[in-house]
Amino acid sequence: MLRAYTGENHLLSDALLSEAARALAADEGDIYVVVPRQLTLLTERTLLSGLKLRGSFRLRVIAPARLCAEIFAAAGGLGGVRVDERGRVMLVRRALRESEGLSVYRNAWRRRGFAEKCARQLETFLQGGVTVEDLRACAEGCGGVQAAKLRDLAEVMSGYLALIAGQYQDGEMELVAAAERVHAAGFARDA
Repeated sequence: MLRAYTGENHLLSDALLSEAARALAADEGDIYVVVPRQLTLLTERTLLSGLKLRGSFRLRVIAPARLCAEIFAAAGGLGGVRVDERGRVMLVRRALRESEGLSVYRNAWRRRGFAEKCARQLETFLQGGVTVEDLRACAEGCGGVQAAKLRDLAEVMSGYLALIAGQYQDGEMELVAAAERVHAAGFARDA
């Protein structure tokens, strides 16, 4: 069973401790607590001290990237090397430079910081499930400079996706792929 708790860290500890104690007592198998990478050690220490445990092989405090890796290990991995933020910026800069059909952003790859801003925007689109076709459709509903910018972003996204296809794995797309494969991972099948 999967239970999701969100909120401020100091407000979540009581709910997390009671749920972990219940799951340990019920012997429901491994308990996965997924927290941001920077909070894994603190959360694990909080759980161990709050539950008065010296350690536990069933209690797993992991970051989302580690959860994805475990899902892919159990359900079959994705091809390609994982691209981090720096790699994404480099590939977006290349997509900007190589895109033929740009209007507003034609020479923008030369401007300091533009590739970083564009990479962050594409990351937001990928997180939200926005596709190249969605951007093009949105551009059709707009006019003027806004439509041109959306068409350019669609072109850059298309170029970026073509560059990573088969060679690289974008972290944002990795989360979506892990969610699609979680049913095939034995340890998370019922979650």
